Amino acid sequence: MDEPIHVTCYRCQHVLKAPREAAGKHGKCPHCQCTLYIPTPVDELEEIPLAPTDEDPVQTKSAEQEMREFQAELLREREEPASSKKSSAPPPSKPAAASGVNINQAIMAYLTAMKSSQLQKADQIAHQLHAVREQASNRIQQLLVDAMKPDELRDLPDGIYHGFLRKLLEQLKSEE
Repeated sequence: MDEPIHVTCYRCQHVLKAPREAAGKHGKCPHCQCTLYIPTPVDELEEIPLAPTDEDPVQTKSAEQEMREFQAELLREREEPASSKKSSAPPPSKPAAASGVNINQAIMAYLTAMKSSQLQKADQIAHQLHAVREQASNRIQQLLVDAMKPDELRDLPDGIYHGFLRKLLEQLKSEE
């Protein structure tokens, strides 16, 4: 017969005996009715193998160099005076000569429409951006790389924000 698991109730301090098959589950203390986790005994735990290490010295040095460059760039950004820091808002763009579309305003309008589930409006804006799709695609790529979202969209989760931008890129490419 399997030996029971001994568990001490954290509330009433009674030592309880739980059957082995209850390991990894929750149960109630019969004395105070508090819910307890019944741990798996150490001798029954399986060892989780570690991922293999990268033994390629070229790749390791390359990754280390990339990390040093990234850290240096972060330090440079941190050391810039406050007045010279870039705003998180998109830079003003001039309307494209032939179309009259202000790319930044149109992209922001698209994102705002998507955020508020105005899908028809978002599709209309995407259609307007089609006239300047190359410039719009370049600007969207910049927004995807930029770590800071525009202030108007700061409350939008990053994944959704990036998803909206990728969706707009797809729309511009599919209308070609």
